[in-house]
Parts: sequence; structure tokens; C-alpha cells
Amino acid sequence: RYLEVVKNPLYDERILSQEVQTAIQQIEHSAMNPGYVTMRVMQSELFKQYPWVISDEQKIAQLKEVTRNDLVSFNKRYFNPQN
Repeated sequence: RYLEVVKNPLYDERILSQEVQTAIQQIEHSAMNPGYVTMRVMQSELFKQYPWVISDEQKIAQLKEVTRNDLVSFNKRYFNPQN
């Protein structure tokens, strides 16, 4: 049963949309926490030369772009018997 779920996940569009909205809400909620804001500013200054340091706005934009097909492609690439 577990192998079947891993090999052939459903990736329901409705659930994906809900999860994206939950993640966005968590990011927005974190932005109200002074400790989080301080950490983000410090990271952006200390590691600005690194491409993986992205703003919350960029994270939200990327989340909004995730599609079911992205998840299916990721799953096929990384969750297969050859890995």
C-alpha cells in the first residue's frame, strides 16, 4: 500500500491549493513576528551574494506558481526505484 502511494500519488488540485494557501498564511503570519523579521533581515544582509536567499514575497510568488504537474514531475524524478 505504501509503495503504491509513493509511486502513484494523486496530488489532488483542491488539496494542493489548500496547502499553498496554508503555507502563504504561515509566511504572512511570521512576518508579524519581530524575531522572524530580524532573522530575515540579518540573513538577507549576511548572505546576499547567495542565490537561495529569497524574500518572503518571492517565496509566496513561487508557491503560487506550483502546479500539480510540478509535483508529478518531481515525484517521478526523485521517487523511483532507481534512486
